[in-house]
Amino acid sequence: MEVAAVELRRQLLGLFARLLEYPEPESVGQARACEELLAEAAPEAAGYVGAFRRYLEGTPIGRVQEAYTAFFDLNPVCAPYIGYQLFGETYRRSVLMLALLDRYRAEGFEYTNRSELPDRISVVMRYASVSGDEDVVVEGLIPALRRMTGVEEGPPVDGRGPMGSGTPQLEGHSHGGHLEEGVLLEMTEGSTAGSGRRAFEALLTGIRLALEALWPAPRTVLPTGRALEVGEATRQNGNGRAEEA
Repeated sequence: MEVAAVELRRQLLGLFARLLEYPEPESVGQARACEELLAEAAPEAAGYVGAFRRYLEGTPIGRVQEAYTAFFDLNPVCAPYIGYQLFGETYRRSVLMLALLDRYRAEGFEYTNRSELPDRISVVMRYASVSGDEDVVVEGLIPALRRMTGVEEGPPVDGRGPMGSGTPQLEGHSHGGHLEEGVLLEMTEGSTAGSGRRAFEALLTGIRLALEALWPAPRTVLPTGRALEVGEATRQNGNGRAEEA
């Protein structure tokens, strides 16, 4: 792969990671930079990121932050943890997090917010941006984003949620579902806050489309019941089935 293409991938992953973290005033410039980088490489993705950028430009940062919290941290359907999206809250997610930590140590990667879990999507993207690890993009990030954007069915929502038994849980689906009552209904379905929900949906869709365009290799996701292991790769055997390399 050309050096320019590799650098483009890394720049985008780093910007995506920042956009998926808690919004700050700098988020507008980061979204604009993403949009410009994607204009030729993945124009459809650029359109979705552009919609998110316009939302940031026209919305007070405090309201953006409220919408972010409602969309990601209080909604299990869009919980921003790849292990939770792939396996639900099971021991397989724990195995995945340990495997990710092994990869982080092997690459000398340290994420700044140690209170965050290692499978948070922004952490994994930041790691991939500095390491060039394509496995976690193809086998982890893309499948998780497909579930978060409703392209594929996600894990069953249990009573614990991605952060354990203390995590607030909501009924419904962030992509068209409806909450029964409460402040989060107002935040996510109201006339102004609903635009925040749609904006973050657009961001996730844009990121998914960008990754699918720039990592076009066939997605060989791990079979149900297995977690990503350090150094694991797959290939197609003569019968067209995936097997370990």
